[in-house]
Amino acid sequence: MKLCRYIDNLLFVLCLGAAQALHASDVVSSQNIGMELAQDIAYESVLACRKDGYSVSAVVVDRYGILRAALRDDLAARFTLEIAERKANMTVMSWSDSGGAVGVSGAPGGELDAACARQALENLSERIEFAIE
Repeated sequence: MKLCRYIDNLLFVLCLGAAQALHASDVVSSQNIGMELAQDIAYESVLACRKDGYSVSAVVVDRYGILRAALRDDLAARFTLEIAERKANMTVMSWSDSGGAVGVSGAPGGELDAACARQALENLSERIEFAIE
């Protein structure tokens, strides 16, 4: 009787372990850009353009296209926020290797917007490298 109960308990534990192993892929973990870094990238992007005399908006989205930070300079037009978010999402949709995409809008030309974003990413490159390792 005790042997049967022991075998039943052992079989239950083995079945439970096997069931858990089958569902191991039910939980997925991934790294994502933190709020502080996203905020700093947006801020540095706006400052880089401001230094050149442009009032812009900057938006940072995560790898899933979810808004993490948005910043509009004092004199930037209202619609620049929407355009900046679309630019950031284009990076995500193009499958670029990015933990957090940045979009900038408001300078007189897309190449100038991109230059401000690149400057911000360069300024924060050490933190970004540390975050993606």
